[in-house]
Amino acid sequence: MESPAEPIRSSDNARLKAIRALRAGRDREHILLEGRRVIGEALEAGVPLLWMLYAAETEHADAQLVRLFAKGAAAGAELLPCDNALLRGVGDLDSPSDVLAWALRPTQSAEDLVADLKPGAWLMVAAGVQDPGNLGALARVAAGLGAAGFVAGAGSASPWHPRAVRGASGVSLRLPVCERVDLPALLQTARARGAVAWAAEAEG
Repeated sequence: MESPAEPIRSSDNARLKAIRALRAGRDREHILLEGRRVIGEALEAGVPLLWMLYAAETEHADAQLVRLFAKGAAAGAELLPCDNALLRGVGDLDSPSDVLAWALRPTQSAEDLVADLKPGAWLMVAAGVQDPGNLGALARVAAGLGAAGFVAGAGSASPWHPRAVRGASGVSLRLPVCERVDLPALLQTARARGAVAWAAEAEG
């Protein structure tokens, strides 16, 4: 595989700084995708990737990685090699990933989501779920059970936090997802449209 650019070898690189800013909660316009599976899900869902970082010391990329690069490039993503240690430094997986991707954060209006609901359709709503991994797991369940969308109320973690995206195994990218939603207002709107609310309580 030919490198399209010189490897990133400085921690002051603008893209590495952008990743650190996102992890610190200072960027609400982008999402970070870690690992081959999550990036593959994003590409299958048509999420526009802006750039991908991969381990520069990967001398012989395997067939899966080559396919991922090809799909990313076809989708318009810039492919950038990065020093392995720097790549591990901005990653958050227990086993460091050899590829990260950067994309625009999907946006969805909760009001529009409710207005577009068809008879028999349902939404998964998370209220006060503050652990990103748990929130991602709920989004994965929602997608697996055929929900029409996933809503994270104000006070919950962001469904676009890197750990939430990873907890959802990337499948939340296939769903309409809303965040920081005023849940009382949303329930009022939903009930006005004839929707029924069901709740699960952590304390039983």
